[in-house]
Amino acid sequence: MKKTLILGCALLALASCSRDRFVISPSGHIVRDEVTLNNVHELELSDAFVAYVSFSPTEEKLVIEADDNLMPLVKVRDKNGTLDISMKNNIRLVGRATKVAYITVRDLSRIDISGASAVFFEDTLVTSDLEVNLSGSSRIEGELDVTYLNADLSGSSEVTFEGHADTYRAHGSGSSRFEGLDLDADHVDVDLSGSSSMHVTVNQTLEADLSGSSVVYYRGNGVITRKELSGGSKVVRL
Repeated sequence: MKKTLILGCALLALASCSRDRFVISPSGHIVRDEVTLNNVHELELSDAFVAYVSFSPTEEKLVIEADDNLMPLVKVRDKNGTLDISMKNNIRLVGRATKVAYITVRDLSRIDISGASAVFFEDTLVTSDLEVNLSGSSRIEGELDVTYLNADLSGSSEVTFEGHADTYRAHGSGSSRFEGLDLDADHVDVDLSGSSSMHVTVNQTLEADLSGSSVVYYRGNGVITRKELSGGSKVVRL
């Protein structure tokens, strides 16, 4: 019995040491690393990174800014047109970390953001189709000029767009927020659940499928062509 107890304590101590290897306190000394990109049109961002995206017809590059003891743990993959930025697995940060990406690309057609990460456009994104997927308290802000916009949010994620979209399809669950009275769309098709909300300007048609306590606030000359409501959900014209 005594040998078993000693062995159990030894294993517990070993496991604790193993876990402690992955606990890191950011140094506070910020360094930069630059990477040349190759025809990137999709972005995947996770692990509480903040990205500032600029659009250029001639230049593609990535600059990572991070604490010097975190830089070796940053994972960057540029493959088949997809830029994936994250941290290595099994790492727990204690303290305030700097993890910033400055991205310059021609355009983007898909953006996936997770793990409390954020993306901010420095310029207007002009493209035909844009797909945006957010989860885990992530957010995106920027100006658009797109033909087709598809946004899928979960958790407490948030999009704030301005500009124009010919067609805007939005799906939100949890407490997602679609902000953007300064985004006008000709056709809006929205599906919200939980306590999600949307603000949008509608030029022509609005279709809404809402449940829970979700709300759509809209303005503009658009007319509602389909409205399915349940729970305490509602559509409000401003």
